[in-house]
Amino acid sequence: MVRCTPLAFAWASIFINAVAGDPVDWVNVKYVQRASSQGSTTKDARDAIVNSADSLNKKGPWTIMSGDILPPSKDKRDYLSFAPYHWPDCNWCATGRQHLAHGPSSPDNNEDDGVGDDDGLRGPDYYGSNPAYYEVSSEESNQTHPQATNGRMQRRRRSSILQESPGPQAQVPLGTSVAFPIATSSVLKLTTTSTKTQSVTGTPGPAGAAAKTGTKTSKQSCTPSPTKSLAPSATWTKCPYVVRDGRVNPDVRKLKGPPSIQSVSQATLFNALASQFSSSASLSSSYIQNVNDLINVFFLDSKTAMNPNVNFGQMVRGPGDNGQRGTFTGILDIRGIVKIVNALLILRTGVRKGSDVSQRGEDDVQSVDAAMRRWVSQYVHWLQTSPLAEKAASRPNNHGSFFTAQLAATQMFLGDKAGAIQTLTSFFEGSFLNQIASSGEQPMECVRTRPWHYRSFNLEALITNAKLGDQLGANFWAHKSKYGATIQTAVDYTMGLDPGREDPSELVPHVAAVAAAYGDPSGKYQDFMKKYQPDYKQRAFWFYDQTSALPNSPAGKASRGEGSVKETDVSGHPAASFTVPPFACPEQFLYEPSGATEFDDGLFFSCAEIAPFY
Repeated sequence: MVRCTPLAFAWASIFINAVAGDPVDWVNVKYVQRASSQGSTTKDARDAIVNSADSLNKKGPWTIMSGDILPPSKDKRDYLSFAPYHWPDCNWCATGRQHLAHGPSSPDNNEDDGVGDDDGLRGPDYYGSNPAYYEVSSEESNQTHPQATNGRMQRRRRSSILQESPGPQAQVPLGTSVAFPIATSSVLKLTTTSTKTQSVTGTPGPAGAAAKTGTKTSKQSCTPSPTKSLAPSATWTKCPYVVRDGRVNPDVRKLKGPPSIQSVSQATLFNALASQFSSSASLSSSYIQNVNDLINVFFLDSKTAMNPNVNFGQMVRGPGDNGQRGTFTGILDIRGIVKIVNALLILRTGVRKGSDVSQRGEDDVQSVDAAMRRWVSQYVHWLQTSPLAEKAASRPNNHGSFFTAQLAATQMFLGDKAGAIQTLTSFFEGSFLNQIASSGEQPMECVRTRPWHYRSFNLEALITNAKLGDQLGANFWAHKSKYGATIQTAVDYTMGLDPGREDPSELVPHVAAVAAAYGDPSGKYQDFMKKYQPDYKQRAFWFYDQTSALPNSPAGKASRGEGSVKETDVSGHPAASFTVPPFACPEQFLYEPSGATEFDDGLFFSCAEIAPFY
């Protein structure tokens, strides 16, 4: 088995603080109700949650609306975001003149060479679960990495990809359950230039993994030159866009949607938890009212509420219809909905029976809860019927994992426990089976340009899915991939890797979860947390990740005398008890005409590329 390793560049990485929320997570609702009896074990974490709620309450509420930047539907309440790893490749026909009034929005004409990049940023966590990103020198991409030549990662221009997305969809009243029609009248029709394709070498992928190839407009074909200077935003419709995996186009941050859903989800959960930690009914009521206000503005108010769809999530800009549609990756932006419904379920079952809360707060909670049921019902309908959602669900990597978390959590909120269990079971008996090799490696994640981040990112979803199952009485913690590995196996393996210039603390919340779910008799998980995040007991996840919060986990059952927790080897199963089968290409790859599967928009990998990591 080949090991995925991060690239070793001769430059110093600089971590830059940014506003970022905690990872997507789930806290057991019944466990929260017992929070007051937790004692000193999680006191610092509970205090941190309350302090964070107070801090966030000074910044909200939030909406998705982004000023003058509208989605193709022209409805400011439709969620809009831009695909973060896509850059304009204008290739104007004329030369020697400046067409953009404020300079080019594309770094330069050299694919991924790192020279001339606007802001020098590489690999920021666009999705927000990690506040660290790197500053890159111009030498970064000029390094030669002969070891990274065993595979070819395919990168394709949007115009060559099968159109999987519907156009703008009509909005229906809350509570109505209908199939959304496809409306095309608001889609801007632009003429594209003909292009030829040629293979170019891009930034090398992880050592021993995939090197990039892609398509680029040939010198014989170009984008028609404008007759006058254009604003930088003109590239959004005039220029084709190309993929630069791991390199975030800074102008995606012009939109309020992605940071707003992250902020409102974090604030809603923290306020719901703070309401349960508060010692007085009046203080508890104030936190409950904060939740109501946040939900009303973001989801329910007719002037500011987000429509229950992601038709324009992570749009890849460019000429023609492709530049007017969302992509399957956009659904990932809304994964904060897991925290939202978690918070509302906490309040649904845990509103304190005091005079203030029972008379006002409880009525408000019930009213907001009922309205959100209607919104969530429509969103679940969209998740189950949209071609974009269908594609996200079928992805073999983190996109499929997070889709499962969203659907199962929202089904649980609607009271459809059987549906939620079926969603989780289908995942753990489907895509999950190929996600973790016997060693604990995650081949679908390690082939990306930031392997440590993507391993941790998928673990975030896997652990959330296991926690959702635990809440419903299922034990997916013990579920194994076809290669005999569990979630614990993947965490153990990642702990033993060198994170390179990535942030090792990104793994710490997942180490805490595994320690709570499987036990930590040797203390290795505690040692890891102390090393990479010494204040881990002052973090919100420390409250979530207690064995008493995971009653159906191996450690949870053992604590009740229903089983035992046994130290296992790094493969996640007792030595010599399992014969690892030979690698078999996952089904998702077999259905693709090209033999390569799309891991992210415009980013394809073949079975031959992931096979060495099993």
